[in-house]
Amino acid sequence: MSPSPACRRPDCPGLSDWRIVHPVQVDGQTVIVDEVPAGVCLLCGETRLSGETRERLEQLLRSRPNRARIPFLEFDDGGEPG
Repeated sequence: MSPSPACRRPDCPGLSDWRIVHPVQVDGQTVIVDEVPAGVCLLCGETRLSGETRERLEQLLRSRPNRARIPFLEFDDGGEPG
């Protein structure tokens, strides 16, 4: 995984590509989304989501099938399995 653009720290070597657990507030409820692709700074922990990832998250959240007490979704990037 090659580093992507840096965080706000001047000594940041670049963000590394990771899959994270990402909490999102929806209608006053926290939804936990697992396996979300993100750039993560290994020095400060700052995370950044790409525009494409944010758009996919919005689609997932609009189409979630149920509203469990502690909602948990697994990120699906829309690609083929495997």
